[in-house]
Parts: sequence; C-alpha cells; structure tokens
Amino acid sequence: MMAHSCFQSMEDPWHPIVGGVTAPSGFKASGVAAGLKPSGERDLAVVVAPPGASCAGVFTRNQVRAACVDLCAERLQQTGGQAQAVIINAGQANACTGGLARVDSERITEAMARWLDLAPTMLAFITCDVGVDPQWWHQTLQGAMDSSFHAITVDGDTSTNDTVLAFAAGQPISEEHLPLLAHGVERLCCALAKAVARDGEGATCLLSVQVRGTATPAEARTMARAICGSSLVKTAIHGRDPNWGRIVAAAGRSGVPLQPEAIDLWIGPHQMLKDGQPLGIDRAAVSRYLQERADGAYLQDDCVEIGLSVGPGPALGSAWGCDLSAEYIRINAHYTT
Repeated sequence: MMAHSCFQSMEDPWHPIVGGVTAPSGFKASGVAAGLKPSGERDLAVVVAPPGASCAGVFTRNQVRAACVDLCAERLQQTGGQAQAVIINAGQANACTGGLARVDSERITEAMARWLDLAPTMLAFITCDVGVDPQWWHQTLQGAMDSSFHAITVDGDTSTNDTVLAFAAGQPISEEHLPLLAHGVERLCCALAKAVARDGEGATCLLSVQVRGTATPAEARTMARAICGSSLVKTAIHGRDPNWGRIVAAAGRSGVPLQPEAIDLWIGPHQMLKDGQPLGIDRAAVSRYLQERADGAYLQDDCVEIGLSVGPGPALGSAWGCDLSAEYIRINAHYTT
C-alpha cells in the first residue's frame, strides 16, 4: 500500500495543540453575532497580533475578487508585510457589489483601527509567536500553498474571497531553525487544507489521492486533484462503490502523461490494478473499507486513501477532496444570498 501524507519523513517534531489562533503567545481573538447571518449565529470576529507582527497573505486566483480581498492585499503591500489585526466576517461575501463594497471595507477597518489604536487589515487564519523577516515569512507561506491549499477541491469552484493570512510576532529565532519553522508552516497548512476539504457540504469522508511515477511533483498533484475533483469518483466513493474505472478515467483526462500499461491502483489496502490490468478483488471488502471510513472519527480515521502509480517517473504528489452526496445538492440548491 502506498503512503498518504503531506510529508514522507517518518520523523515529525510538529503536533497539534489546543487554543486555536490564540495559542501562540500575545495573540488575542473574539467573535460576536453582528446580525450578518439570518440564523443569529456568530458572524464577526477579530484577531489581534502583537505590535510589529509580520503578516503574509495568499489570495484567491479568481479574477472576480471581493473588495475586502483587494484591500487586504494592498494594505500588506503598503506596510511591507506587517499587520496587527484582522477582521473576519461570515454570511456576506461583499463581492460584485460595486464601489460600495470598497467603501464598506474601508469603513470597517478604519473603525476597528480607531477602536484598537492601530493600522487595520482583514482576514486571518494562522498565528505564530516567533519573530521572522516579513519577506522570508511571505516566501515560506507561498511555498506551502502547492502542497496544501492549492491541492484541495470540494466542488471545483474558486471563491471570490479565498484568503490565507499568516501572522508571526515574538522573539526572533536563529537562522538554523528557519527550515524547521518552514516545515511546521507547511505541516499546519496541510492540516488546515485537509479540514477544509473534509468540511465540504454534505461530505461523509475525506478523500486522499497520492500519485507517483510522473516527471514532476506538479504533474502528480495535477493528476491527483483531477481525481479528487471528479464528480463520478466522488459519487462512487459516497455510494461505497469500488469503481476503479472512474479513477483511471479521471487520471487519463488530467492532461498529465501516463503509461496505461504501467498503472497500479490501490483503494485503501486493496490493490485494484497491477501493470494496467484489473486484479481479482473482494468487492464487498473494498465497499466495507469505504463504509468504515465514512463511519470513522472526524479527521482521524475518516479518510479514503487512493494510491496511483502511472509510470517510471521520480515524482509524487497528493491532493485532497471529499465525497459528493445528495445533501450537497440540497444545501446548495436551497442556499440564497
């Protein structure tokens, strides 16, 4: 069986801790119900970083971007990668609303700045309590994207508001420890990205696809993401159907070169194809594996693992998604803005 993880090393010094964005020293956060959501649930939050914090941002690739995303990117450029607070709202994308969107975004940040007596920006997700050079921090966050947030898909769409912001503030660390910190940033981004995929509307399991045998890691990730994004693969996983044909078909249309006669395919511990030929499998056992993953504990043992080898190339890459259920259709068919 092929290994499925962001990192292939067996030694990993990083592990989850409790506390969320306020776990690092000096960071504060709060959330309220401001009336943006009809449900009355909490819909507005603020995260405050210590003075002098470095802040790196990666933003949506969608050409139709919300005004708050543009404002956030501009503020980070103006400050040279420094920020001290971020405002986060839910329930309103504030996209395609004309000039008023920009005005509203600026008014909100200016009001928060006066209240906190600092310079404003918006949207945050990651906090770290060590001091680093802002340029290095930005490059580190950017470098973590391909193997994390750029490697997930829920339904193939790209939001107008997708944003990842990372703050770092505290005592500087020596350069010899920077590679370890960069590894930790990638590790965290990978965990957060998988949680985003697992939390897809109506999903019952996480889908992890690892491809090996391509010429480059980028090709492997492209093929893996094509499989994760296939509606036919996603519905087969939801139906607990070990339909290896849909997986191979998705790989074949990914645009990445492969050798059909060299394909090896696993679903969990079950090898489905060897050298491009189907093997005699216990379909009931594979279906049980899929059902057990759907019944598993959240982000612990609820991951369907697919491994695909497509040739003699030296590279490998992973992507993550989720299954596609009738609940996804119900949620999005009844959603109104």
